[in-house]
Amino acid sequence: MTDLHGKNALVTGAARRLGKAIAVELARRGANLVVHYRDSEAQATETCREIESLGCRSVKVKADLSRLEEVRSLAAQATERLGPIEILINSASLFFRTPFGQVTGEQWDQLFHINLQAPFFLAQSLASGMKSRGWGRIINIGDAGTHYSSGDFLPYSMTKAALELMTKALARALAPEVQVCAVLPGPILPAESGDDEQWQAAIRQTLLKKHGTPQDIALAVAFLLEQGDFLTGVLLPVDGGRRIGR
Repeated sequence: MTDLHGKNALVTGAARRLGKAIAVELARRGANLVVHYRDSEAQATETCREIESLGCRSVKVKADLSRLEEVRSLAAQATERLGPIEILINSASLFFRTPFGQVTGEQWDQLFHINLQAPFFLAQSLASGMKSRGWGRIINIGDAGTHYSSGDFLPYSMTKAALELMTKALARALAPEVQVCAVLPGPILPAESGDDEQWQAAIRQTLLKKHGTPQDIALAVAFLLEQGDFLTGVLLPVDGGRRIGR
């Protein structure tokens, strides 16, 4: 079992939604946090307040993950302002409808840069330090619905499928010092686009016939970090059985 007290973690997209739930849960377990955000500065400030109320240190860092230079700057600032980063949680993600036949180059670039390029280059920037210190954890937040997504979300689904492959490849490349896993959420929060029909369909496809909560994902991440000393390359669906129920 790993004690997270005093560990330094970077959580992308930690100002709100799943990222915030993960960051606050890690603080409950004693970790210090780099709270990454892009536009949600007020929410990032509130996340930092919650973390500090739990007795942990926090810093907020703004970065546009669609820009590679800002991804690299995020890794550098995180290390400079909090200390060596021992835990990386790639939680930030972009999701929107892209009907096949209408996908633009700009949409493609946005999805691939934020959902795949940023996690890869953050891992590349931080993993060498983890290896040299003899310990590190990387957890990617994927999507349990990737393999049965419709043509309306094809580029998004491709990014999340590639993220699963990247998780397993990094687990091989960084072993034995750094363990790399992924959590694959099912229906946890409705899309910000407000597509209620898609949300209700996802719930119906679960075996448990209900949606989960951000806390379910945060606890899964905490489990992998604390109890996962013999786990790497694991893709953990937290989806109410949706992945096997279809």
